[in-house]
Amino acid sequence: MSKRQPLLTAIVGAGNRSVVYSKYALQHPDRMRIVAVADPDDVRRRGFAQRFEIPAKHCFGSADELTIYR
Repeated sequence: MSKRQPLLTAIVGAGNRSVVYSKYALQHPDRMRIVAVADPDDVRRRGFAQRFEIPAKHCFGSADELTIYR
């Protein structure tokens, strides 16, 4: 039987609710990985990027920027 890959997730809006929900990814990296973040607030966006080791090219100032990224 093959091993499942983790769910790759983008955070849109890095506020309190996202912080709470994203803790699951830290506790279960084999099930969920945060790979992108979109938030207009630089401090929150950088905080998420640092916590989840998200490269700068996957950090966006808005949901629109994230959705057009490929």
